[in-house]
Amino acid sequence: MSINLPKPPKVISKDGFHATIEIEGLYPGYGMTLGNALRRVLLSSLQGSAVTMVKIKGVPHEFSVVPSVMEDVVEILLNIKQLRFKMHSDEPQKVFLKVKGEKEVTGKDIEAPSQVEVVNKSAYIATLTDKKAELDIEMTIEKGFGYVPVESRKKEKLEVIFGGGYNKYEGAHFGKVIWARYASQSELGDHYYDDFATKTDGNIFAKANYQITEKISLFGDLQLRNVHYKANSYETGLVNDNFNFFNPKAGLNYDINANNKLYFSYARANREPNRTDYEGGNAKPEKLNDFEMGWRYAADKIQLNSNVYYMAYKDQLILTGKLDDVGSPIRSNSEKSYRLGLEVDATIALSKQFIIRPNFTLSSNKNIDLAVEGENYGTTDISYSPSVIVGNIIVYKPLESLQISWLQKFVGEQYMNNIELPAAKLANYFVNDLNIAYEIKPKSVFKSIVITGLVNNILDKKYISNGYMWDVYPYYYPQAGINFLAGLTLKF
Repeated sequence: MSINLPKPPKVISKDGFHATIEIEGLYPGYGMTLGNALRRVLLSSLQGSAVTMVKIKGVPHEFSVVPSVMEDVVEILLNIKQLRFKMHSDEPQKVFLKVKGEKEVTGKDIEAPSQVEVVNKSAYIATLTDKKAELDIEMTIEKGFGYVPVESRKKEKLEVIFGGGYNKYEGAHFGKVIWARYASQSELGDHYYDDFATKTDGNIFAKANYQITEKISLFGDLQLRNVHYKANSYETGLVNDNFNFFNPKAGLNYDINANNKLYFSYARANREPNRTDYEGGNAKPEKLNDFEMGWRYAADKIQLNSNVYYMAYKDQLILTGKLDDVGSPIRSNSEKSYRLGLEVDATIALSKQFIIRPNFTLSSNKNIDLAVEGENYGTTDISYSPSVIVGNIIVYKPLESLQISWLQKFVGEQYMNNIELPAAKLANYFVNDLNIAYEIKPKSVFKSIVITGLVNNILDKKYISNGYMWDVYPYYYPQAGINFLAGLTLKF
């Protein structure tokens, strides 16, 4: 019996990094034999290069968010996994991604040494949504075979980082005559006060991570900071203050298994008053002792983050509910106060089309033995601090190019001052928004056309989210009823 030999391989389609190749005329059962051999070679025997370690500036863990970046850290890491590299060295190499401003970030933005080449430079990484946005990522590229679990990777037991910074701010403050009647010798444009203020801010810091065992690690952060204010004006009075702050932080991470992680941290923090605080009176710096403990769970379809915090303050700068003559909120020191709360957020993939992202915060925010204008009010709620905040996003993707999101938010009642005046209470509210995004990918001119539609307050709820107090009289900022917004984004 003779075995028929297959015909030469035929390329059915080829597009960039993807191809469909057909081999026909195989003897029965040989297709499986050939497929298994190809699979083994592709998965375990071809050497490749990949990202094995990522450091993102300002990000403490993978479940964080980067300010003014559309994607969270988990999404950024998943996008980085899609990058393909060609290495001309057997040693690990570092590449860097440093971008600023409003833009779409792709593989072409990566700064790589001569030993590393980014193959798919058009691979999408993230989108920066603000002109002041900044994304700073360091990636380690290594050669290897097959799949390597993270547990098998060797880690440096001790990592230490030192740094520092110095900034000087100079500001000219003045009042200009823009209109006047019978203003003596003054002319329009004259200054009726002038003040030159300076602020210097310098710091040095050290950060360390120590891997005790495979599951337990310690981290620490020490910062010495000096702030000097100098001003002399009618609003602030004579200011010549010098603050020396010591801000330590330490914590423990415990990896229970691949899905569950626990952490505990303590931090001491200090915050200086700002110019408006000086205008409001004799302001003191704020001191905080922060204790936090949390649990993180990550699986294929569920990610859950929970955090319990206790923040004990001395001289916390709290909002009084009053505004100054230019509409800026006035703060004052609360000699003793605390914030105790539980924060929970989750991402749950119900199916390929449905994702829900619930979150809530339950908290107690109190002034202790609060004294206002010589009168002691005992323990009171801190202003503008609701004890309940609940949110949820339901995402439905019927098509790859179409996403519909339903956003819900509940905010509990809160006070606009710190003495729990009944007239200062803002009622709770619950609002719903609807967001629709549809993406078109034309074959020429534009890479992508994104059409968005946003319907805010779809139930036309009448509610007040903020306000201020004039003595004992409340003034409110009522929010808009149902309103619409449409957008068009063209990507070249």
